[in-house]
Amino acid sequence: MSAGTLATVPGWQLAEAAALYSFYLYWDFAGYSQMAIGLGKFWGITLPENFRWPFLARNLAEFWKRWHITLSEFLRDYLFYPLSLALKRRAFFKKNLLLAAALPPLVTFLLAGIWHGAGVGFLLFGLLHGVGLGWLAVLQRITAKKKSARMWGESAVGHAIGALVTFAYVTLTFVLFALPAEKLLVLWERFSPFAAAIPD
Repeated sequence: MSAGTLATVPGWQLAEAAALYSFYLYWDFAGYSQMAIGLGKFWGITLPENFRWPFLARNLAEFWKRWHITLSEFLRDYLFYPLSLALKRRAFFKKNLLLAAALPPLVTFLLAGIWHGAGVGFLLFGLLHGVGLGWLAVLQRITAKKKSARMWGESAVGHAIGALVTFAYVTLTFVLFALPAEKLLVLWERFSPFAAAIPD
């Protein structure tokens, strides 16, 4: 889609294209993974599943347990866990548990975004996932003992709403991931309430 099209096409069509792109990315990536698993079985090698219905995830943490599982487990084991343990040993973070909960996912996914590439879209992708996961970690710590939060999380309605919100959030980040900086600037100028306040 050209920059001119991004500037003029109706918003609902952009939303539709973004949602379809999410499914395209999933089918493309999951398809390659299934091909690799099948070829592995042909040669007697068992490869792990890499996708487990990620768009049914009720929140961002669950999404990353279902999407690109091999990368998720690598990030968890070699970035998130060591950083989390290091922070918990510091006196400052022992007194600021919410900050200790929010920082590890933020730093982990910021680095993951940069690892994908040097572009601003990759940086924003990682930042938004890190912020989302950090916010979720803080929220879970705050509401851990609240019965209403647990009931909502276990209900079918809560799951459906959570899955829709998670899909919308992930789709937004995929747009940032996919578009070059000049096209992201077009979307910023079109949709951001802050863009009008910045002088030319």
